[in-house]
Amino acid sequence: MGVAVILSAGCIYAVLRMGRAGRQEAAPTAGTSDGAMLVASCASCGREQYVPRIETAVAFTCFECRRANPVPWVASHPVEQTGPLMEYEFTRVNNTFFRVSGQREHHASENPAIMTPLAPIMVGRPAEEGEVDVPSCTICMDAPGDSVVLPCAHGGFCITCISAIKQSGRPYCPQCRKLIDRAVRLEEISDRVAKGVEIRLPPRL
Repeated sequence: MGVAVILSAGCIYAVLRMGRAGRQEAAPTAGTSDGAMLVASCASCGREQYVPRIETAVAFTCFECRRANPVPWVASHPVEQTGPLMEYEFTRVNNTFFRVSGQREHHASENPAIMTPLAPIMVGRPAEEGEVDVPSCTICMDAPGDSVVLPCAHGGFCITCISAIKQSGRPYCPQCRKLIDRAVRLEEISDRVAKGVEIRLPPRL
């Protein structure tokens, strides 16, 4: 009886492994730079997840097995974004807390300058005069922490980590545990004011 149970469990495990191995890997980069999400597969466990299309991204972390994967470069099926995005203006309290001071519907053609992303930031580099040093993401400690989640308005995260949290089934702010409704990537930051454009977060797969 015990041997039969073990053999049965082994067969089920083998079938599951074959199913995962047979999945076609998605390798996306097609899409636009307006916050479109793309679907990628983990090379280790085969789990699919949404990955933001950010030109500077070189890797993503699978939220299932926590393995790092290179960002694929072959066009695949992008997740289309519909409806208007929103622009937000924040009062900057510190690197990880902001207050919403204004919002409006975003029109990309109105002000091309606002679509210019922050320049890549070297962790530990001293800020030059007139600049605000953006710290690294408080989750991965790697990418710039240039995103704010709403409605709690906590920041200091990168958009890739926030997207992974949103898909994990526990979409709560890492600081206050409030439900994450949307994310804003900051594109203008000064000592007291920050401005950014909403990036839609994907639903759980």
